[in-house]
Amino acid sequence: MDATLEQSLTFGQRFQRKMAESRIFALSLLIHTSLVFLAGTIYLFKAVTDPPDFVAEGGDGLIAAPDNLPAPQETPPDAVPTETVQPTTPAINTPTLDVITTTSNTNTFKITTAAPKITLSVASSDLTKTNAAAVKGASGGVGGLPGAMSGRMGTGKQKAMVQNKMTTRAEQAVVRGLEWLRQHQNPDGSWGEENKGAMTGFALLCFLGHGETNDSAQYGLTVNKAVQWIIDNGTKHQGRLSMEGSFSQPGVYSHGICTYALGEYVAMTKDERVIELFKQAIKYITDGQGPGGGWMYSYDKSEDDLSVSGWQIQALKAAHLSGLNLPGVDAALDKAMDMIDRLQGAKGGYGYRKPEDKYSTSGVGILCRLFWKGEKGKVLNEVRYVAYRRGQHLRGVAVVAENLHN
Repeated sequence: MDATLEQSLTFGQRFQRKMAESRIFALSLLIHTSLVFLAGTIYLFKAVTDPPDFVAEGGDGLIAAPDNLPAPQETPPDAVPTETVQPTTPAINTPTLDVITTTSNTNTFKITTAAPKITLSVASSDLTKTNAAAVKGASGGVGGLPGAMSGRMGTGKQKAMVQNKMTTRAEQAVVRGLEWLRQHQNPDGSWGEENKGAMTGFALLCFLGHGETNDSAQYGLTVNKAVQWIIDNGTKHQGRLSMEGSFSQPGVYSHGICTYALGEYVAMTKDERVIELFKQAIKYITDGQGPGGGWMYSYDKSEDDLSVSGWQIQALKAAHLSGLNLPGVDAALDKAMDMIDRLQGAKGGYGYRKPEDKYSTSGVGILCRLFWKGEKGKVLNEVRYVAYRRGQHLRGVAVVAENLHN
């Protein structure tokens, strides 16, 4: 087509002509590409199926096969050896499983099947309401609550709340703490993973201090499980409430703490099922007292340790409040006061194993003196020492000292 005719074509006509020419070129390219691919496939197939013209020798490479190799000899069919193969079943050793057996202990407590609903007091008037179940549990025992525990239940608790200006927030904080303990109690009734005797004793003391017993509406189930665990395991260990075969160094702490809790439970409930176990536990303490009036690791009587002695004294005080008149309890407490007097420092504090004003052990000495004799006048200077030893942030303790003086 000459240039004049080309110029006379419209843009649309020129575009259609270019498209027609491109289709012819694309068809030609497709045919040639297919032919090249087919030829390559035939060549590769032949190269794979034809035998190689070399053999491998050693590991040094490839060499050409020699021309004078003898023809391979075929083995006649009758020369082929026959062998009968018997399939064998592999022997599988069945593993031996250690079966864990458990024994169920009969729970003699009246345990409810459903956890009680916990409610927190929100009105100040609720703080002084009498807990009917708690009063029933206290009055059910011989003689009711001891005087030192009268402020835990019923009208005694109401009076104590008023006298000490108990606030709603303080009571709510206590109940929330008890609820946390309830939620973290082990299924078997104990607390903790190690030193369970001590941990269970600590937790049980918290509930008892709030007036909760096995008959309590809110926490009776929790208390029941804890006491049952102490009975089962303490009996198994012949009255060692550290729950061990013989007393170890930390075991004397655990035994004293758990015995203390069990003693308060006995004093508050007079539950006859725990009395024999409690007697055994107390006897370990009275027998383990050293010649100086104190107690030492493993009850070895080698020295007087105030940190160990403090828990034994509290356990003995609970035994005194139980009303069981256990032999040796009062005498051991009197002798322990001689040890505490001997460890007192010049400023009113108490030492660990010798006379000195040691801040960390002074609280133990003051508490033990108050626990047994209630000598408020004698501990006045001691409380002041503890208060002013730490400065203004312990001003509240100084207030307590003034109240003791009055």
